[in-house]
Amino acid sequence: GGGGGGGGRGGVEATKVHICAGINKKGAAPIVIFEGIIDATLYIEILRRGLLPFIQDNYPDSHKLIQDNDPKHTSKKAADFFSPENINWWKTPPESPDMNPIENL
Repeated sequence: GGGGGGGGRGGVEATKVHICAGINKKGAAPIVIFEGIIDATLYIEILRRGLLPFIQDNYPDSHKLIQDNDPKHTSKKAADFFSPENINWWKTPPESPDMNPIENL
């Protein structure tokens, strides 16, 4: 039985989405689900929707944002976003190993 194309999904097209979140000692930041290719503009929107509310709720006085050196993370556009939003970006050396603890779970 079966018939038709669509990889066995009955003609339903799959939608590719991405998920972004953060973790720390107080728990997980909100999950942000998005479509498309991340550039600096979309990266800032992800931070605005996920990271900022988490920082404001859990670390209103002090925090450190640690991220890898992906160009969209270190772009001038992202850096210009961090300062007025009081995001304390802890810069890592350019050749630092990828610091992604979720990969070790």
